[in-house]
Amino acid sequence: YLGFFEFVHNAKNRGKALLSALLETLLP
Repeated sequence: YLGFFEFVHNAKNRGKALLSALLETLLP
């Protein structure tokens, strides 16, 4: 269970970073 929650937590952080990077690319 603990590993699963850790995976979800990492996925959320990665997704947030990916989203911000995508926004920076799209916005001038």
